[in-house]
Amino acid sequence: IKIVNTRQASISVSISTTGEGGGEDMFFEAAPGGSGIWKRGNAQVAIVYLSDTGETRYMTVFPGSDYSI
Repeated sequence: IKIVNTRQASISVSISTTGEGGGEDMFFEAAPGGSGIWKRGNAQVAIVYLSDTGETRYMTVFPGSDYSI
């Protein structure tokens, strides 16, 4: 699962680990233009905090997919 920050401000992202044998439920900060990759075998919930607007987004994300925020 790849999350790409297309915004002009940092974002914070956490991908759940439901049904997984490892990984951590931590937040990762992605600078503008940056990205993060999570290895998951199951569909998960992504929590994305947009620092410029204070908005929090919740998304269902799938292994092998890329998401632009």
